Amino acid sequence: MVVGALTSMNENPSKDGPSWSVEFSTGSGVSTRSIRLPLGRFLSADEHRRSLESPVSIEDLTTSPKRADGSASFDGRIWLFRDALYVTDRSPRPSELDEVSLRIKARHFQDDLALKRLREQVATFEAIGHLNSIEPDRHSIPEDVKLLVWSRDGGACVRCHAMGNLHFDLASGGGDHAENIQLLCCSCYLSKGGR
Repeated sequence: MVVGALTSMNENPSKDGPSWSVEFSTGSGVSTRSIRLPLGRFLSADEHRRSLESPVSIEDLTTSPKRADGSASFDGRIWLFRDALYVTDRSPRPSELDEVSLRIKARHFQDDLALKRLREQVATFEAIGHLNSIEPDRHSIPEDVKLLVWSRDGGACVRCHAMGNLHFDLASGGGDHAENIQLLCCSCYLSKGGR
């Protein structure tokens, strides 16, 4: 439905909007082929700016194809927000348009936040792996204790709440129990002094 909608859009007369393409795969296994289909410039620069601020229904664009009776072809199901497409389960009623817009924004920002957290977690785990590989003689904290500390401290520095470049700080003289370990970012870890 989305590919059909995008490929049937008319070219915008201003031709000042972004140029996009759709990529899809056909076949399976060794016969899988990727096909890139260039799209016409169906958005004006102004419509594109508007879609970066708030979700825009594809049918509301000036280049959206209409049926013979003049009604919209896609019934308000396809939305554009920040260069991503969203599809509703059904055509929203006029009274639901504000809710649809809010739900699309919420989904977009939740996905962005989840991706940011995932990147930070992967960076932290890569740093742990790197530290373990360059300091093999150093007392290592068991993985289950690391996961417990990570969960307890919310994946953030306990001092400044930074979520990147984190280290497991083992209290001097303490064992490798969760009570003796805290998460610190690099700057808080280094600011402890003498360590």
